[in-house]
Amino acid sequence: MNMAKGAVGRRSGARGGRIPGGGPELLRQGQIEDAQDAVKQVLKLDARSVAAQLLQSRLYTAKGEKKPAVDFAQQAVVLAPRDSEARLSLIRAVLANGDTPRAEKEIRALLLEFPNSSVVNAQAGALFLARHDLGAARTAFARALELDAASADGLAGLVTLDLGAKDSAAALRRVEARLAAAPADGRAWFLAARTYAVVGDAAHTERALLKTLELDPANVRAFAMVGDLYGIKGDLARAVTQFQAWAAREPRSVAAHTMVALLLERLNRLDEAKSAYERVLDLNPRAAVAANNLAWITTEQGGNLDQATDLAQMAKSQAPDQPSFNDTLGWNYYKKNLAQESVPLFRQFPRKGSG
Repeated sequence: MNMAKGAVGRRSGARGGRIPGGGPELLRQGQIEDAQDAVKQVLKLDARSVAAQLLQSRLYTAKGEKKPAVDFAQQAVVLAPRDSEARLSLIRAVLANGDTPRAEKEIRALLLEFPNSSVVNAQAGALFLARHDLGAARTAFARALELDAASADGLAGLVTLDLGAKDSAAALRRVEARLAAAPADGRAWFLAARTYAVVGDAAHTERALLKTLELDPANVRAFAMVGDLYGIKGDLARAVTQFQAWAAREPRSVAAHTMVALLLERLNRLDEAKSAYERVLDLNPRAAVAANNLAWITTEQGGNLDQATDLAQMAKSQAPDQPSFNDTLGWNYYKKNLAQESVPLFRQFPRKGSG
């Protein structure tokens, strides 16, 4: 098997590929309960389905429940110990649960088996970085990029290390070289935006963020950064006019309409913002920022809690680790007197904030 590009695939012992009922697609669309039902049906027929165990792990991750996410990933590894996808899922779940010693043990074993996998090396770099072993992290991230020049995780890891070492020139050289090589790489543009922000270059930060949104209108963090940037500059009203002009030029641009809605919300023009978010969802029913913020406004205005909760669940499924999304969903559960569901979300990310 050629692992040079890091496409770690299934090894012998894996069972159960596709899940009847479209479980992964249901999860991607934010239909968590329906996805859960699809998995349960599969497990009734085949309790040893690796695909179902991994989807269960993803479902619990989406709900912010870290221990069950680890347990189901572990079951997948027990069923298919040579399935690299299952083992990577376990490592990510274990690391998210804070058990770095176990994660390191697992990643070192995987590195021995797949030394030429860019994905595995990048994951190793992330783990070593979490353990503050900066030398090992740099080696692993560099190896990931050597194996796959398009490795976003490898590049981001090295840029993080450069910035941590106060070598902003090296960080900028890395991101700008990637942009020159792949000008349509939305992840690279977002990394560039974050790098420019760290070094205090507001003009290039704004340019990189707008390019990110043009290429990747589903990037939740980019929208948040743009909103913060305009808030700091204190020219929200002018920014609304600019983005309204963009939306008029490109009426099907999710990014343009989302920015209009975000800025209107920041100006407390909530009815206009609500209409703008609805327009975004007409264009893309899975637009996470629009769904989350519309859910928040609907709840705060005393609107339909069931509809707001559906929107919040969908948004969270798109970005399970986004603090404001967890907060919105938790607040909706609280409003519906579902304390058991709301408390874990508030404990995980106790804050409120839009997109």
